Amino acid sequence: MKNIELIRVGEVNSRCRFEGMMWLRLLRESLSFAWSAIVVNKLRTFLSLLGVMVGIFVISAIFAVVDSMEEDLMDSFSMLDDDVLFVSKWPWSIGDEYPWWKYVQRREPSLRDSEELADRLTQA
Repeated sequence: MKNIELIRVGEVNSRCRFEGMMWLRLLRESLSFAWSAIVVNKLRTFLSLLGVMVGIFVISAIFAVVDSMEEDLMDSFSMLDDDVLFVSKWPWSIGDEYPWWKYVQRREPSLRDSEELADRLTQA
C-alpha cells in the first residue's frame, strides 16, 4: 500500500510540474505574439502610445488647473476677515418666486452707503 501512495504522490508532482511548464510556455508564446504585433504594426503602436501619453498629460493638466483654481479661491477667501459685510442690489440666492421687478427698482450701493454702514455698525 505504501508503494501505491508513493506512486500517486509522484504522479501529482509530475502533473504540477507539467502544468507549471505549460503555463510558462503559454506566457512565452503570448509575449512573443505581442512583441511581433508591436514590431509589425509600428504606426499603430506609435499612435497608441501617443494617445496614452496625451491622455495622461491632459488628465494631469486638468488636475493641476483645478488645484490651482482651488488654491486661488482659498487665498481670495482668506483675505476676507470676520468684519466684512457685503451689500448688493441683488439677493445672494434666488428662490422659486423671484420678484425681479423689486430688485430692479433698487439703487446700486455706493461708497457713501458703505461708510455710513461702517459708522452705524461699530458694535457688530
